[in-house]
Amino acid sequence: DTVLRSELIRVANRKKRLNAVIRSRRRMEKKRKELEAKKAYKAHKQFQREHFLIQRHMSILTKLVYVYIPALRTRRTMEEQRQRRSPFGYNNEPQEASKSGKVTSDIKTTMNPFDKTRDLVLRRRGRR
Repeated sequence: DTVLRSELIRVANRKKRLNAVIRSRRRMEKKRKELEAKKAYKAHKQFQREHFLIQRHMSILTKLVYVYIPALRTRRTMEEQRQRRSPFGYNNEPQEASKSGKVTSDIKTTMNPFDKTRDLVLRRRGRR
């Protein structure tokens, strides 16, 4: 009788121990998953930040390439402009002086190669 009882107690204790181990494993798993989710979220946020910065820099660079640098080029002398060729093939004809004797502005022809309205304006003025 006492042997049976001690056996039952031992089995019950083992069961309790196993359940405790399983519970702690589940807790660990849950914690690990939460941590992974947190890491993924942080990585995503970091990516968003970097992406935003890259976009901003790209817009600044495009402005430089299509607006400011051509504006600087217009300040050069006529001879330099004649030798210089636009990468987009817009001023392949040498620039002639307008009636008032000023150099026709170069920025109009080099601003943005994807901007069609500017071409139309220039054609209407007969500067192309």
